[in-house]
Amino acid sequence: PESYTPVPGETYPKVGCGVRVGSLFGRTFSGQDWWQTSPITEITKEYVSDEGYWTVEFKTKNSSYVWKEF
Repeated sequence: PESYTPVPGETYPKVGCGVRVGSLFGRTFSGQDWWQTSPITEITKEYVSDEGYWTVEFKTKNSSYVWKEF
């Protein structure tokens, strides 16, 4: 089974590690409004967005994500 592997002190997406993702604003009244990706298999793009945020596009086994550093 795949599991989340946190990297102490790291917040940047990294191949081989999972990422916990979710909403900036809670969609539910639950204490957990996030989910965990399967391990990242590929970083497809890295750039600074027009808004000035460092942005990383990456893929996991089943999905594609866009990560932005706020």
